[in-house]
Amino acid sequence: MANRYHGRIALCQSVITQSSARSPFGSHHKRTRERRFSARNRTRRKISFFNYEAPALTAELQARIDRGLKHSISRQPTLEPWQVIQLKFRIADYGLRTWDGAVIRAILSTIEIALLSGLILATRCANYQDVFVASNVYFVDADCYARMTRVRMCHANPGSIVRHHSFENYPEGTTPHTTAPLDYLILGLSFLLKPFTAHALDSAGAFVSPLLALLGGWFLWWWSRRRRFRYRWVMLVLYAISPILVHGTELGR
Repeated sequence: MANRYHGRIALCQSVITQSSARSPFGSHHKRTRERRFSARNRTRRKISFFNYEAPALTAELQARIDRGLKHSISRQPTLEPWQVIQLKFRIADYGLRTWDGAVIRAILSTIEIALLSGLILATRCANYQDVFVASNVYFVDADCYARMTRVRMCHANPGSIVRHHSFENYPEGTTPHTTAPLDYLILGLSFLLKPFTAHALDSAGAFVSPLLALLGGWFLWWWSRRRRFRYRWVMLVLYAISPILVHGTELGR
């Protein structure tokens, strides 16, 4: 009985297998299973391709990133040190910016101007003991007295332009190369100094040359900084201590 039962089961299985093989629905299900299996394999391959923990893939991606960084760095222009340095200071961890690069550059510029101005005034005003004697003002050259005489004439007659000096080289006089703008510059400076001294006109004539030298130094500092000269401080120091420039713009001239 058992052998007959197993034989019937085997016969049924063979019939079912043959019928499914001959049936178009059986082949359809088989192809569907194959497609699903191939799609699952492709998905697994994609996942394995994007697996960033794979050593070979990680090394390749790192090499590409390094090449991209080197290429981007090589294309960047060369910057000056003051353009690269961006200093920022913050208060604790609250994100409050107190000082940034612009503030630092402004502070450094102020220090540079202060040092240059101090050097210019120190060299031009080294002879102050010879100019200011017993509350009086003494000029360093005879031409300075001729200039101050012109200023007094302009002060007495505002708007006048002195072209001929009848007060020197008597009796013919002389026609100098001096001009009116400096005469009225000294006259205008005397009005600013009048509240501070009793000799405002003479003090203005003594201080006008160092002030012009100071303005020239500031302009030279701004111009050389704008042109980005590499050795601009050599030029500025030479302007401040050059003997011929100091002699031409010293106190009392």
